[in-house]
This record gives sequence, C-alpha cells and structure tokens, in this order.
Amino acid sequence: MSKAQDPFYIVKEEIQDSVDELAKAISVAARDPSWYGINEVELENRRRWTSNARLQVADVKRTIGAGKENDNSASMIRRELMRLPNSQQPDISDHYSAKNNDDFVASESDRQMLLLKQQDEELDELSTSVKRIGGVGLTIHEELLAQD
Repeated sequence: MSKAQDPFYIVKEEIQDSVDELAKAISVAARDPSWYGINEVELENRRRWTSNARLQVADVKRTIGAGKENDNSASMIRRELMRLPNSQQPDISDHYSAKNNDDFVASESDRQMLLLKQQDEELDELSTSVKRIGGVGLTIHEELLAQD
C-alpha cells in the first residue's frame, strides 16, 4: 500500500494541518485578544495546548517509525495513542473539552430521541398499511370463495 493510500498518512497530514491551523488562529487572536474576549493567560494556555499537541504528534510519528522496525509495533502504537498527557494542574482546554463532550452527548441524545420518535411514527404508519392490506386480502379471499 502506498503512502497516498495509507489511512495513517492521510489522517497524520490532517492532524498536522489542524495543529498548524490552531497555531495560526492563536496568532490572529493574539493581535487583539480583547476582541475575542480572551486574556494573555488564556492565550498562553492555548499556545501550551497547541505545543503539547505538536509534541504528541511528533511522539506518535517516532513511535510509528520505531514500530516499523519492531514486532511489537501495534502494541506500541496502541500504548502511545492511549497515553494521557502528563499535566499536574488542570488545563482550561480540558474544561473546554469536557464541556464540548457534554454538549455533544446531549446533542446526540436529543438527536437519537428524535430518530426514535420518527421511527415509531413510521412503524405506526407501516402497521396501519399492513392491516389495510391484510383486510383487502381477506376481502379478496371471501370473494373468491363466494365465486367458487
């Protein structure tokens, strides 16, 4: 499989591009933090998070590169990807992630409830149609018996 087809390389490029875009967004926000409603502390937290993300991407690259030479590459990659960042104090980005996760879960829950309601309505319509067709079938059966 060539690098162009390998999903790892495709995703790797997307992640690297995303980290680069985050760095650009931070630079834009740094020009006028008050416009975006953030302060220097928040900018520094965002820079630190982006720097950590770059380091993690680099670590994964190194692990993948080293893993190609090792038989345990799959377990090493899995271990590296599951590794949590080593931070002593809670980062504000973790708070954003938790809030975004909660919002996502609530949104998905609402969406699933709506889908279930729609499916119930469609099943009710299907049930009505099946009963109607069953009634037509019985009527045809009775007419055939009468014509016999």
